Amino acid sequence: MALVKTNRLNTYSTTGPPIGTGAFTTGSFTPSNNSLLVVCVALTGSNLAADVSAAITLTDSLSSTWTRRLYVGRGPTYGQALAIFTTPITTGQSMTLTADCGANAIWSYAVQAFDFTGYDTGSAIGATITDNAAAADGAESLTLSGAPASSSFVLGFYSAYNGSGTPSSTPGSGWTEMYEVGAATYTYLHSEERTGSTSTAVSWTDVDVNSVSFSEPIAAGIEIKAASSASAAVTGTATASITEADIVAGGKTIIVTLTGDTFIGA
Repeated sequence: MALVKTNRLNTYSTTGPPIGTGAFTTGSFTPSNNSLLVVCVALTGSNLAADVSAAITLTDSLSSTWTRRLYVGRGPTYGQALAIFTTPITTGQSMTLTADCGANAIWSYAVQAFDFTGYDTGSAIGATITDNAAAADGAESLTLSGAPASSSFVLGFYSAYNGSGTPSSTPGSGWTEMYEVGAATYTYLHSEERTGSTSTAVSWTDVDVNSVSFSEPIAAGIEIKAASSASAAVTGTATASITEADIVAGGKTIIVTLTGDTFIGA
């Protein structure tokens, strides 16, 4: 089964700014059945002057169990941070997400969500990378911790405080933009994707096309792995029968009948 990505959510907090110590809850969306939901939460601190990325939490209206896959942040003025979380979805239902950062005062949040079907349920995450000193303008490039499989999706995230104007970033060669969000004086978050490549590079050609003067930029990359044919699920019902004559005669003929939509053999 091929790994398939669906973009689900692209939003930012409009309370304030600042939003303060309160949490940010998104609008509702419905992820795919039997998918891995991947969420990036980015924020700008309210003059925190520190890295608060380890304090970012994510919950949802369905009480799912979330796993934080990576986080990165920096100072010295605002406190820019992001974290990436995942949760498995069995049956897709309408849900909202809630991002928080404990007792830290936050200027604004940005949240993006994507789901993946056909993912490796035993080991969904491959190579990763973070950068707490990303470029504020021009090209940005990170090197993953290992070479991704060509069947994987690699996601890249770039975030900064946008002081003014309309922000925009240009993905690197071979990359495709997924989302970008963040008006003037809010948190900016840009995401890009690539599949069909084993390159370790996660790159942007120009992170600040419109010269809006980003502050405290950070970036991250993460590989989402596809299920191997050996571990892919079988959809349908299989039956096998061996006759008594086969057993007595030492025969090895097995008749298999499959009903359903999909069968993937190892």
